[in-house]
Amino acid sequence: MTMGIMVGVANIIWQQTFGRYDDPLLARVKDLEKKFVERMAHPAVVLLEFVPSIRHLDGVMGNHIQKFLDVNNGLLANSKTSVTYSSTQYNEDEESESFADSFMREMRRRDAKGEEPGTFTHTQLVGACYDLWSAGFETTVTTLRFMFHYMINHPDAQRKVQKEIDEHVGKRSVQMEDQKSLHCCNAVIQEVQRLANIVTMNLTRMVNTPMKIDGYDIPVGTRVIPEFNIVHMDEKEYERPDFFFAERHVNEVGEFMRDPRITPFSLGKRSCLGEGLARMEFFSISPHLFNILPSLPSLKSLPLSTHRFASLDLQHRMRC
Repeated sequence: MTMGIMVGVANIIWQQTFGRYDDPLLARVKDLEKKFVERMAHPAVVLLEFVPSIRHLDGVMGNHIQKFLDVNNGLLANSKTSVTYSSTQYNEDEESESFADSFMREMRRRDAKGEEPGTFTHTQLVGACYDLWSAGFETTVTTLRFMFHYMINHPDAQRKVQKEIDEHVGKRSVQMEDQKSLHCCNAVIQEVQRLANIVTMNLTRMVNTPMKIDGYDIPVGTRVIPEFNIVHMDEKEYERPDFFFAERHVNEVGEFMRDPRITPFSLGKRSCLGEGLARMEFFSISPHLFNILPSLPSLKSLPLSTHRFASLDLQHRMRC
């Protein structure tokens, strides 16, 4: 099941980014992504975010920072290669079929009119494509694996979602237009995102305006790290926050309610670039998982186990 999810997510991201399936580069990128997550977990790499000067000691610590950078550079190189290939296949007379095509169309429009390129540059395109892949692959796969686990261990939730899909969708494939009618399915996805909490510790931010939080003055230039898990698991915000209960996300008439307190994609200008893509993946893949789950035995004896990779919580030794 895990491999199937990985292949599905990888193909969706690659197709939306570059407009192609089963690209020969895809296998290498998936291998680099695995190494990227593993090497990011090393203490030296984690500390680099807080103590940049530690890079000068990398040689005596085993060159783990350099190994991480090598993998990172490999992902960037693959992104550059894919962007270059996409540029050779670009046809301005055809409708854009991918993020890269749309980006290049705007680049060329600005260039033809003599406008400033702004952020629409080749370097920015390579970086954006790199971000969509590196930040969206492992996190999406892991969230879906958590969802698989929770649904197996909550058969009542399985049956509710399955009944809703049967009533509103039937045997055809689920479309994004079905989202407005699959309230229970949306509630399950949001509850999984609250509990799974893949990125437990966000990246460092810097305060640019004087702030006061709980009576403490936070001066400009202070480095802060948002801890979303504190809100997601706060007993003042959620009754029994450690308990899976999708019904907390529907109102009295059974309609789904988007909860602004649940922020798996961060907030503000630096929120996740691929949020829209990730939400589409969750909704496109989840109903298909729900369709096959009723045929599987309940595994309530199987504990939810996670393995911490730096700021990521990844499932570990799960039989799926």
